Amino acid sequence: MECLQPSCREGFEIGIICALPLEYDAVCLVLDEFWDEQGDPYGRAAGDQNNYTTGRIGKHNVVIALLSQMGKASATSAAHSMRVSYSGLRLVLLVGICGGVPFIGDKEVLLGDVIISKAVVQYDFGRRYPGEFSRKDTRESKPSKEIQNLLITLEASSCQRRVHRRAAAFLGELQARAMQWKMEGRYDYPGIAEDRLFESDYTHHHVCGDRHLPCDKVACDKRYLVTRKRLSGPNVHEPFIHIGCVASGDTVMKSGEDRDRIAKEEEVIGFEMEAAGIIEEFPNSVVVKGVCDYADSHKNKNWQDFAAATASCTMKALLERFIPEEKTIPRITNGCAESSLLAMMSQFAQIMPPQIGPAEHVTPGQVLDMTMTFRRRDVSSTQCPSCHFENAGNSESQVTCGVCRLVYRRVEEVREILVSEDIPSQPETEIRKEEHNHTVPLQKQAVPKTDVDGDDIHHYSRVQVIDTNLQISKADMNKIINSLATLDVRDLDDAERIAAHLANVYGLSRTDCLLALNECESQLQAVKAEIQKRKFDRKSVEQLLL
Repeated sequence: MECLQPSCREGFEIGIICALPLEYDAVCLVLDEFWDEQGDPYGRAAGDQNNYTTGRIGKHNVVIALLSQMGKASATSAAHSMRVSYSGLRLVLLVGICGGVPFIGDKEVLLGDVIISKAVVQYDFGRRYPGEFSRKDTRESKPSKEIQNLLITLEASSCQRRVHRRAAAFLGELQARAMQWKMEGRYDYPGIAEDRLFESDYTHHHVCGDRHLPCDKVACDKRYLVTRKRLSGPNVHEPFIHIGCVASGDTVMKSGEDRDRIAKEEEVIGFEMEAAGIIEEFPNSVVVKGVCDYADSHKNKNWQDFAAATASCTMKALLERFIPEEKTIPRITNGCAESSLLAMMSQFAQIMPPQIGPAEHVTPGQVLDMTMTFRRRDVSSTQCPSCHFENAGNSESQVTCGVCRLVYRRVEEVREILVSEDIPSQPETEIRKEEHNHTVPLQKQAVPKTDVDGDDIHHYSRVQVIDTNLQISKADMNKIINSLATLDVRDLDDAERIAAHLANVYGLSRTDCLLALNECESQLQAVKAEIQKRKFDRKSVEQLLL
């Protein structure tokens, strides 16, 4: 299947999140193609503070986000924003480095090996009693059947061998590309002598309080080193893959004894700091991290770049096993032209008035000239709604953009919301459109509940842009604000939550409710202050507003 560049954000199915710049660098080295070499063509949703890199890995379009800082809170915030901006993601991968448990049963784990999660344990979330910590059961993850099947396949030895071979091949390609990018030697294997594992109860001998000096710079006793067979075997520089539960918390694990205790109690194979935050937003997420230390007091940064590289290459090999979802495009044939057109007209009935005639007047194979209608606010009458180029012309005529060739026309619309006290679930909306400087009165109709703001204007070659101006009477504004007294005071800081409440009470669209809130900010703050005092009743609130 050929992988084409998506026309909009909804075309991306794979998300990748990195916590550190060195992890992000390694992921970028395995991309086969970048979609944003000449600037970001996709943008982001309102309120999204992430910066994204888009591109292609094999047959998959991927979007990459780098966290502003480590930890669950930052990960949760970034994941939420990514989910809003890129709503079509089927799989999210947390790629980077972690601390590894040196022995998983009878299997040895070496630095540079890669850990893949089949579940996440938030090991630092619970209750602290005198002399005891009781962890709350937070074994996260029940991904979709599709992701479960992918992970169960990886546990098969034959599949692991194939992924192992492909990851080793990709590692060689990454190291060669790093030389081209002037990063020669950064991702080379550090060497067997640098892979040291001390007994878990032997503490790093730091000097003068500096715990970050490596073992060869201080007096760590080599007699406490643990001998492992894999270090004397062939191809030791090629990463092994280990699949199991991953421990996630806001603590950097630097204790061999605590590592072994938690690993035994929770049956985990690695420690990291972001997965618990990401999996709350993306249940279909998988951790792919390279082991850069043994989560003990002897940890250092010597293996971080190589571990990030092995994780990125394993992630690329893993995506080869993840089958892209085929996109089907409906076609109108001679036998189903009428039914297909009727279905299209029904689907868009609440978004825009029909622009085509009755189905019986349409013949199979006929080309239809259709226009999609969008609602936008505070836009220039001469600015292209797609590429934002300032074109000559005005809102009274159809304009063809000189850059992207989009054909567009702007229409001004004034809405006056009339809230009905008798039937609050069926409000009436008086609508009039101003076109060519003429006011055309329209009959009263219900506010359509379909919101097309989330659609991408880049999909279309001919559009009509409605600039909506909401008008609301003072009496009806007071009615709306009164209903907010039933909300918790904490909810009054969340405009989306307030808009959802108003939409439910009055049957309005959420977009109109957000517009109404902008008109009554002072009343909203007064109500909030009254609620905070916990002395209000419905009558006092009404008096306050009046």
